Amino acid sequence: LNEKHDKDIVPAKLEVKNTDEARGQARRAEAGMRIIERERLLLAPPDGARLRATYQRLRELHAEAYGWQPPELASGAVANGHLPAHRRLRSYVRQWIHEWDFQRLYPEMTAEMQVDELRMDYAEDADLESESGTDGA
Repeated sequence: LNEKHDKDIVPAKLEVKNTDEARGQARRAEAGMRIIERERLLLAPPDGARLRATYQRLRELHAEAYGWQPPELASGAVANGHLPAHRRLRSYVRQWIHEWDFQRLYPEMTAEMQVDELRMDYAEDADLESESGTDGA
């Protein structure tokens, strides 16, 4: 709500429509965002035990789903307590699945996965606007 400025942008975009329906939607959106802020539950990042349990269970599921034995992963060292847990659980899960899928599909190749955090910014960028004012179509 704050990072993408939804609290300001969403109601303003609805109000611009200048209809009773849009004004009602804007009020409901504002009320909903207030509820989310007031009642949100912040989740703690996964600790070593949670990572280990998730890694092992996911490895079992991948083995069952594809009828093979997924190897231990270098990135699995995080799950085994050798590296700090500083990312979201979803990030680890996706990385492990990608690594196993890659090794399963291309066993003769080796790859090193790189994980970077991308920060999304949905603000308008005037530099991306064309000089002619068209969308390039």
